[in-house]
Amino acid sequence: MILAKKPPLLLTIGTALILIGGGAIAYWHSQQRLSAARGMPTGSKAIPETALLVVSFPTDPEQWQQLRQLGTPDTQANFDQRLARWHDRWLTQ
Repeated sequence: MILAKKPPLLLTIGTALILIGGGAIAYWHSQQRLSAARGMPTGSKAIPETALLVVSFPTDPEQWQQLRQLGTPDTQANFDQRLARWHDRWLTQ
């Protein structure tokens, strides 16, 4: 008759700790993803999961004014021209 050796107590406890730690890490990671999803705007649910890139522009005039103050006068004028063209192209219709 062949007797099976019982694993040492340290190996059993170590394996249990690794499994518990792995489960805790998996739970923490899933909770982090859920909390990140809670901070997303409501309209983000309409974005397909296969989308590679999504661009969002703020509509707050104060944020745009802060952006306009950056750079040299030439780059500020260039930015204003490009913004006006973009506005005419996408927002006037």
